[in-house]
Amino acid sequence: NLLPFLGISATTVLIASIIQTVIASIASLPITGTGFLTFFTYEAGFIISSLLGGIIHVGICKYFLALITEKKVAPFDVLHGFRHSPDKILSVNIFMTFIEVICLLPYAVYYYFFANAADKQSVLLSLSIFLLCEAIAFLILLPFSLTSFILVDMPDLSAAKTIKMSCYLMKKHYFKLIGLYLSFIPLSLASLITFGIGDIWLKPYIHSCFAEFYLTVTEQKTI
Repeated sequence: NLLPFLGISATTVLIASIIQTVIASIASLPITGTGFLTFFTYEAGFIISSLLGGIIHVGICKYFLALITEKKVAPFDVLHGFRHSPDKILSVNIFMTFIEVICLLPYAVYYYFFANAADKQSVLLSLSIFLLCEAIAFLILLPFSLTSFILVDMPDLSAAKTIKMSCYLMKKHYFKLIGLYLSFIPLSLASLITFGIGDIWLKPYIHSCFAEFYLTVTEQKTI
């Protein structure tokens, strides 16, 4: 039951969001326009924010996994990844970020070298390419969706074994996870109506659902 812990959970998610926003802001250097310099600046900023944001995500997973299993929790559990094996977490994140960068490369190339912000068709094409690239990245990364939880729950595994374990646990559970993602769409739209106030409950709920999913999957597999 999330309700008794809603205050501390909302605070935890807020702290994580602030840290991730600061990281993304620092990583995104104030260079605008098109061309190689802007392109490489974008790519570098994206990689840095993804790698550091991934460490924060491990902390979020640590908090909600502890919450679901009725263990002691604290808001600054979001910093767990910086204190425990950050090198291993970075290794896993480098692998996943590399996949995402490759998948989003067609969008980045089109946007920074060919798109015309004044042309509606060009803007629509840019958006279409972005959504297609994001969908491909999502599907390719699906087998590795549990790596952050595994890094917390099975800390003795190496980075490579963490990735393999995620693939093993995710077998036959792809559609279930996709369904879980889709179930959040109506709630997210409802939260928009409240101008984001609903996120106070929604974001902790989403993270707790992913923690429940991880526990359910691990209980069904022989490890």
